[in-house]
Amino acid sequence: MFQKKYKLNSKLIVDPFDSVFEDNRRISIKVQINPDSCRKAVVVGINPSTACDHHSDLTLTKISRYLYQYDIGELIMINLFETVSTEQEGIDESQQVRWERHEQILCDADVIVAAWGVEDRYLKAKQRALEYLLQFSDKVYCIRDKKGHKPRHPSRISYQDEFVPYRKYPVVTLCGSTRFKEEFIKVQKQLTLEGNIVISVGLFGHGGDSEVWENMDEGTLTRTKEMLDDMHKRKIDLSDEIFVINVGGYIGESTRSEIDYARAHGKMVRYLES
Repeated sequence: MFQKKYKLNSKLIVDPFDSVFEDNRRISIKVQINPDSCRKAVVVGINPSTACDHHSDLTLTKISRYLYQYDIGELIMINLFETVSTEQEGIDESQQVRWERHEQILCDADVIVAAWGVEDRYLKAKQRALEYLLQFSDKVYCIRDKKGHKPRHPSRISYQDEFVPYRKYPVVTLCGSTRFKEEFIKVQKQLTLEGNIVISVGLFGHGGDSEVWENMDEGTLTRTKEMLDDMHKRKIDLSDEIFVINVGGYIGESTRSEIDYARAHGKMVRYLES
């Protein structure tokens, strides 16, 4: 997950360039946010407003200052619809984005920001966008407000809103010693009711499922444990974060390696006990 690197720069000068227009359509526009960063973002809004070369607007200014906090060096903004209009009522819905035209910049981007807002409008265009962006799903993010609403439109955001993967339900993998079976089950229920997809262990080798080891020779036992350890790391790959079941502060060697793996791959780590 992306972490904030810089404090908000509310005086950041937003000077767009390389805007591409065709008749009354704006195809794309660029902003250099931080010349010291090589990270690139593609932001997908609803439709272009008044921004053009050397002239920003509220949407472009706010998203530029927001992404500056996350060490983004340059952004390119495209939209679901290419009609230039200050009011959504002026959008020509036949002028939808031509995704194939932007394939290269989407491939090159470090992050793609879904920024088309939470309103129940243009649902077919939004669904089409999600279907196309599925191939880039690991790097599609959005802005989520304090009430959990996402994806927020840049003009509506607070600079303190969260920058999160674009998923309806975050995916959380549980880690910890399998001796804590009751705690695993309790936390799984709790996180599920909070709106998370929860991935747990496949069996509790130290918490009631010990019969699985009984007829294994030493070599098979070793290979099976190695497979289970590797399998759990693949579960972490699928997740947005891990939740560590550290009853009494206990964290074993296997769990420690999972925590290190999660952090190395940019996953957030939470604990049952701080």
